Amino acid sequence: MNSTTSAQAGDYGRQFADFYDRLFPPGKAAELTAEALTTLLPTSGGRVLELGVGTGRIAIPLARRLGHVVGVDVSPEMLTVLREAAEREKVDITAVEADICDLSPLGNQDGFDLAYCVCSTLLLVTNPDDQRRALREAAARLTPGGHLVIETHNIPRVLSMAGGQPILTFFVPTPERKAGILSSWFIDKAAGEWRTSQVLLEDGTIHIGSEHLRLTTGEQFDAYATDAGLVPTHRFSDWSGTPYTEEGHMFVGIYRKPVNGQ
Repeated sequence: MNSTTSAQAGDYGRQFADFYDRLFPPGKAAELTAEALTTLLPTSGGRVLELGVGTGRIAIPLARRLGHVVGVDVSPEMLTVLREAAEREKVDITAVEADICDLSPLGNQDGFDLAYCVCSTLLLVTNPDDQRRALREAAARLTPGGHLVIETHNIPRVLSMAGGQPILTFFVPTPERKAGILSSWFIDKAAGEWRTSQVLLEDGTIHIGSEHLRLTTGEQFDAYATDAGLVPTHRFSDWSGTPYTEEGHMFVGIYRKPVNGQ
C-alpha cells in the first residue's frame, strides 16, 4: 500500500475506533454475515482470515462458530478495541497489525480456507493498483479450493441515490438508542472518488468521522480477482443470497482459488 493510502486507512481507525461499534452495532446483521461465511468452509471447519478486521464486528461471531479467526488491520486503535472485545467475549482471535496490501506481517501463516474483506474496507484503498495488490496478497494466502469474499457498497446504487448531484446529505434516526446518524456525501464521479462525513448524535453527545473512498464497481473487483488467479463464482446484493442487481444495497462477490488449475 502506498504511503498516502496507508495513512488514509490508519486515519480511519483513529477517527472511528471509539464509536465504530455504535455506528454499526453487533447484532442480527453481523450474525447473518458470519453464518453466510461459514457456508463457504469445509464441513470440518477451516482456517479463516479477515482483511480489515476492525473492532471484530464480524470476526467475533465467526470465532464463536469456528473456534479461531485471524484478523489483520492497519489501525492499532481498532486492534486495541478488538483485543479487549475478544477477551471480554472469550473468543480466540489472532490480531495482526498489517496493511491488507502487504500481508508479510503474517509470516508463514497461509493455507486459509476463507479470506474475507467486508464493510467496504476495500473502497478505503483509493489507489487501484493497491486494490489489485490486496487481492493478490489475499489469493496467495488461500489454499487451493479456498474462497475470497468481498463486500462493498453497490456503486451503481450509490450514484443513483445521489441523483447525479455531487453532494447528498441525509439523516437516519434510531429512536430506540436515542441516537441518529447525519451523513454527507461528496461524489466526484469523473475522478472516481467518494468522500463521506458521518456525525453520530447519541444521547447528547456528538462523534464525527470522515472517509475517502474509491468508486470501485463489482466488475472491477471481478477483474482484479481474475488477475490474481481467482475465479468469480457468485454475486449477491446481501448476505441472504439475493441475486446481485444494480439496485441492490450491497455488492457481495465470491471468488474461488482453483485446484490444479481448475
